[in-house]
Amino acid sequence: MFQDPIQQAKLKIVADGARNAVALAKKYRVNILWGTDVFFGNTIFRNFTQEFAYHDEFFMPIEQLQQVTGNDGKVLALSGHKNPYPGAALGVIKEGAYADIIIVNGDPTKDIRLLMDADKNIDLIMKDGKIYKNIIN
Repeated sequence: MFQDPIQQAKLKIVADGARNAVALAKKYRVNILWGTDVFFGNTIFRNFTQEFAYHDEFFMPIEQLQQVTGNDGKVLALSGHKNPYPGAALGVIKEGAYADIIIVNGDPTKDIRLLMDADKNIDLIMKDGKIYKNIIN
């Protein structure tokens, strides 16, 4: 993916303009979501966590956590019949909500970059109520 020189050139234009777009969005209080596939070349899925580092320039860790959980959940809920998670709340921890939970070894509200290394810093991963990783002692 993105191996073609034409696609790489287009990707560079988008990436170069993104810094200004994010700064303007924050300045004008646009509801910002988290998640992209355009900043990290042909290793998108392996490097998507780099967005935490990228957003460090603009947002406090708690703002990024709100973007990646609550804000993203609110927008997905607006997608009507295309909502991939119908019938339950997203981005919250409450009864009846989708059980997507992580337990972080450290405080991501102080250091968001902890989330960039799941092998080292995430002790529990639960998705849709199913545990995928649990190294809690």
